[in-house]
Amino acid sequence: MYDNFVEALDQLTEREAKRLLLRLYTETAAAGDMPDGEKRVISLLNHMFSDIQQLQTGQPLTQQDLNQVHIVCGESAAGSLRVALSGLEVRQKRVIALSSDLSIGPLSHLDDQSGMAEREAWIQETFTEFSEEGEHPISESVKAIRAIPDHIPIIIWTSDNACEQTGLCFILHLLRNP
Repeated sequence: MYDNFVEALDQLTEREAKRLLLRLYTETAAAGDMPDGEKRVISLLNHMFSDIQQLQTGQPLTQQDLNQVHIVCGESAAGSLRVALSGLEVRQKRVIALSSDLSIGPLSHLDDQSGMAEREAWIQETFTEFSEEGEHPISESVKAIRAIPDHIPIIIWTSDNACEQTGLCFILHLLRNP
């Protein structure tokens, strides 16, 4: 087992090794203040060892390991990302678009129906030419983000504008462990 692990470690790039070490450090530091911190660190180490061994030549990652979700603010950016990712055949790609511009309007309780209804009413009152039919514009995005399993890697694409930074905060709010 030791030889297999050493062989798998040798296959890591310098960047991958540094990221693993940094993750281990940050998780260990955070676990120090938790009552079950030791169990959490041991679990993390076991997962890391397992992941590293799966990278060994001749042991391909399972389809579940290859899944990932991309989250982006705006339908246009989501379409562009889908096109860019379409050439990559290695991974299953899923793109979720947060379609509402959160840089304007009420943001309170957007993760429930009352907050969405309040925001929609404000938008319709403020922008009289706006008419949205069907469900609240962000309700599908909220459902999709909340449905992401814990073990699936998530990549959030943002820039430094107000819309995407507010969207990032909302996405992180949805992804937190309650």
